[in-house]
Amino acid sequence: MRRKKIYQPNNCYSNILLSFNFIKTLFVLLSLFFSTSILSQTIVKTNVFNVLLIPSIHLEQGLSHKHSLQLNLHRGSFTFFSKRDWFNASLDYRYYPANYKDRALSGIYLSPGIHYNYEYNEPLIGENQEIISYGRPNLGVVGRIGYQTVFKNMRWSLDLGIGLASYLLYLKKAENSNAEAEFRMMAGIGYRI
Repeated sequence: MRRKKIYQPNNCYSNILLSFNFIKTLFVLLSLFFSTSILSQTIVKTNVFNVLLIPSIHLEQGLSHKHSLQLNLHRGSFTFFSKRDWFNASLDYRYYPANYKDRALSGIYLSPGIHYNYEYNEPLIGENQEIISYGRPNLGVVGRIGYQTVFKNMRWSLDLGIGLASYLLYLKKAENSNAEAEFRMMAGIGYRI
């Protein structure tokens, strides 16, 4: 009896297949995210505080009059005393306690979420105080409070908020992996799709 050879891709091809499957899964999840809204309210925003230095996009999807999910993405790079180069992503749940039936997703909001940060130029320090590599991915939580208004009979919105992001888990362990926190401010101008 002759056995059939089963094709097994080498490492290079399996990495390509894994990344393709990841992109496909991410596309399906984002499609579901933007198509399951009860209100069909999607607001696309940018933060005007840092529009020139740190391009950002914020996608808020209404789930009901008082609840939404917001995906925040931004990539930044600047030099002050030393060069900083990073990518941030967070997924926030937003709760609007006031109930404006005529203007959903408006009013004061409370927003907990999860936060991912990658510092491209951050050195990882080993046990003997030597630099192991550059680039440090972090995972943590974020909390925000703010006020958003979606203008009546218009598609524009204004989002003013403050928050705190805390990195709790370093995805690459090193000697210089200490807990960190960052203050966040938002002055978002958005357009309802």
